[in-house]
Amino acid sequence: AMELSPEALQALEGHLQAQGAGVSVNELQDAQRSGGGRALRQLVAETTQEAEEESDEDAEEMRIPWAEGGRSLAPPCGTDKEDLSRIVEALRIGASDVMYDLGCGDGRVCLACAKAGAKRCIGIEIEEVLLDRFRQAIARGQKAGELQHGQVLAKSEDLRLCDFSDATVIYVFLLPAALEVIEPQLRAAVAQGTRLVCNTWGPRDWRPVETLQLNELGTLTLLLYSQSSIKPDSTGEDRTQGSGARAAIEDGESSL
Repeated sequence: AMELSPEALQALEGHLQAQGAGVSVNELQDAQRSGGGRALRQLVAETTQEAEEESDEDAEEMRIPWAEGGRSLAPPCGTDKEDLSRIVEALRIGASDVMYDLGCGDGRVCLACAKAGAKRCIGIEIEEVLLDRFRQAIARGQKAGELQHGQVLAKSEDLRLCDFSDATVIYVFLLPAALEVIEPQLRAAVAQGTRLVCNTWGPRDWRPVETLQLNELGTLTLLLYSQSSIKPDSTGEDRTQGSGARAAIEDGESSL
């Protein structure tokens, strides 16, 4: 079950309020206490929907599907468009980069990185509504000549099973519970030299090599990780092969 710490709820409140959603951390705490993750998702979906109805701009793009499905552990709020250029700059995209966005939503970060010159961008998402929008955006970009064929890929996969061993940079905007489940794959990728950039939350016990506050409101915090960020596993267990992720599937946890 999705259980957020007080710090995580505070950060989620900041993201939602930046989008114009009138919800307080106390309301988020009450929802989680009374009904767990499902009630929390429902409250976020309702308050985000109300904020969208008050603004015509991007209302359709930002509509949130989590209230019905409830399979995703990704934060139920998209990246503000004005923050995209800052995120791309922090990712330090180069012409040889293969970039992955884990829990990519409608793919806007992948699209921005591709337009910034990345060799290939792959977005992993489990919500079909968002994947459809992503694929439509890819088609529009290719038709307009902004994207090369095959430069951006939208994949429907469980994050615990997807292979991103070819990544040179990974962008992640996931809740702490999801990060914990895919930590073995992230560890293996970073150990081989992949750059990892996390939005708001990073893997537990990892030390970021850099922390960036990228807007005046303080609602966009990026955590940058490299090989030196990884703490050795004191248990001696091999955590680079994804064994923990596969065990989670066997235990029947919800999809990411």
